[in-house]
Amino acid sequence: MLKQIGAQAQSAWRALFSPESAGIARPTDLSNLWEVENTLAIRLFQAIKEPDAVVSLQRLPAPSALRTVLSTARRHQAPEQRVREAEAATDAYEALIHRLGGTKANLDTHAARFGQDAREKIERTAKQNIFRGMAHLLGVEARASVLLCFAFPGQDPEMVDELVVHGYHGLRRHRPELPLVLGSREMLNAEDASPDAYLEQLHGGAVPGDGEMTMLREFSSSPPPPIEAIPEGRRILYVLRSSPDELPGEDDLFFASLHRGADPRWAKPDHPRARYAFIPHNPSRHMICDVYVHRDIWQSSNPELVIARTGDPAAPNLLAHQFDRADFIETLQPMGHLATQWSSPAYLRHRELLAHIHEEMGWTPSDFRLYRCSIRYPVPGVWYTVQFPLPNKPIGDAP
Repeated sequence: MLKQIGAQAQSAWRALFSPESAGIARPTDLSNLWEVENTLAIRLFQAIKEPDAVVSLQRLPAPSALRTVLSTARRHQAPEQRVREAEAATDAYEALIHRLGGTKANLDTHAARFGQDAREKIERTAKQNIFRGMAHLLGVEARASVLLCFAFPGQDPEMVDELVVHGYHGLRRHRPELPLVLGSREMLNAEDASPDAYLEQLHGGAVPGDGEMTMLREFSSSPPPPIEAIPEGRRILYVLRSSPDELPGEDDLFFASLHRGADPRWAKPDHPRARYAFIPHNPSRHMICDVYVHRDIWQSSNPELVIARTGDPAAPNLLAHQFDRADFIETLQPMGHLATQWSSPAYLRHRELLAHIHEEMGWTPSDFRLYRCSIRYPVPGVWYTVQFPLPNKPIGDAP
């Protein structure tokens, strides 16, 4: 039906402007001869000339604007039959909008499924609107949310360890009187709760009340704002305390944590893949999610990006909540080795941070291959997950 109505509108409006009808061949003619507002004229001609009839519906101005052009056509004595045909096409267009919820935005979202370019534009606009709305409601925004995950061989040859560095660049609180959740993490089991030597090399000063996550003071604002670690069941929430008397400013806040035995090295029936999830808590203009995989593990594994509405990234039903977001899928890029040379324009100290981590951990740049997920205006609360299918254990290595 969308294609039929789009084709009807294109045919009728082309006929109305044809040489034998009105002699209007371009938007400037419509503006000069009929005194139609220039932006409206351009949008109308874009819709008429669009090769795809469904996408043309997205480019069409609202029905009320089209009726203004029809009134102008009658005033300039355009052939009445052509005006009636354009009017009938506009009626069908308006009825379609009402059927899909009553707004042009509903039609645009529905039609976006049929046109990739239009879909990306609409989704990008929607994400920007979500960013603005959440920044207003929560009273905070950041230039960039940064997550760096390093997977490397563990002390147990059957397991893989994970070093996570995450934080915000350019975090600005518009409402400093409100407490702000910076992030959260699951508590380790009691027998695994003691700080590890690798983590100690990166500590720079522990967050009060939690010896498992540490602030990277070299890359955080000085002095750092007051942060609380609040237990919530098996989770710890990291909260930036309210500061009602302070003027808003920008902060950089970066943390590190290390997880021993985070994933098996080889596929298991109950653990077929490794997943690295980023769930933005606060509105950000950019998300940088880099996953660094040590050269000694998962050589043949090609990761994919999964975007889900809810769910535990370790749960088998995560894909049941997956979004079909074609404009996001291509943002997971393999960057190869020499990862420290790949900085991001969204965070200017990115390369410096990488060099610091490599030095502290005793790594060399060629130790890892990098997979980068970079998204503009990530939606808070959505799970952005990079997942690696785990390889089967070589037969010769089986016990």
